[in-house]
Amino acid sequence: LYGRVRYEFNESFVLTAEGKYTRNQVESFGQPTFDFFTDLFISADNPFIQPDLAQALADEGAGGFFLQRFHEDLGLRGEEHDRETARLVVALDGNFFGDTWTYQVSANYGEFNNDGTALNNRNNIKFLNAVDAVDDGNGNIVCRDPEAVADGCLPLNILGENLADPAAIDYIMERGSTWEEELTQTVFNGYIAGPVFDLPAGSVETVLGAEYRKEESRVEWAEIIKSGDTFFNALADTDADYDVSEVFMEASIPVVADVTAFESFVIDAAVRLSDYSTIGNTTTWKLGFDWRVVEDLRLRLTSSEAVRAPNISELFDPQQQ
Repeated sequence: LYGRVRYEFNESFVLTAEGKYTRNQVESFGQPTFDFFTDLFISADNPFIQPDLAQALADEGAGGFFLQRFHEDLGLRGEEHDRETARLVVALDGNFFGDTWTYQVSANYGEFNNDGTALNNRNNIKFLNAVDAVDDGNGNIVCRDPEAVADGCLPLNILGENLADPAAIDYIMERGSTWEEELTQTVFNGYIAGPVFDLPAGSVETVLGAEYRKEESRVEWAEIIKSGDTFFNALADTDADYDVSEVFMEASIPVVADVTAFESFVIDAAVRLSDYSTIGNTTTWKLGFDWRVVEDLRLRLTSSEAVRAPNISELFDPQQQ
């Protein structure tokens, strides 16, 4: 949804407001869970082992074997996202000093929210308990650990394709693998622009302005994800913000015009001074020229230096897996 309103009181006062709201829901899937090398040990007394393999293990006196497997029949891992973004901008602009100067002041607020869910996120503890199956002595296959059985553990057969009990798969997949994200941005900006004086080649045009910006970010993970007990990475919460205040100036200076080999020669310069709550003061600048030798030949040269302050994730995210 998008809406925009513009009302002109007069040439010096024009009010503009616009708002936007978007929502999208996304579901995506990737590879399944997997176990390789020495991640998964199957004990020799597991009743799901086929008789010929059980006999070979007994002949070798082996206590079991390591299983390497992509668990495609347990379901593909995925993510579900419900994202909302809203933005509101209000601005006032106009002309003054006989329409030679212009100005604009504006306020901008934006907010992003996301409810995320990890799909088919395996609880590793439940998975290992479910895979470690035994015969209870009465011909029933159960989980070895009595505490796991009391918790609802169901034996899981992964020694072949599509042999697993759907109820056992449901038991090992963590339904509470969710997280919430919230990002907000607030910006106040203002500038004036116009000619400061005239040179023989034309007017010296300038822009003077200031800006304030605040960024806030919060990500809150479910306890099961933070614990590291699932196949999903162990992740920690983030709750941080920063702000920056800036002043800036730009100038376009026509040095010469309409002479031999100099149809026009303009110097462009800009500087921005910033004060970050995180890294302190920074200065960015630009200096260059635009030389039109003749109508069909134009040369440009620019030298500049920019600074990128670290974002919230780079500065404040805790250690993650």
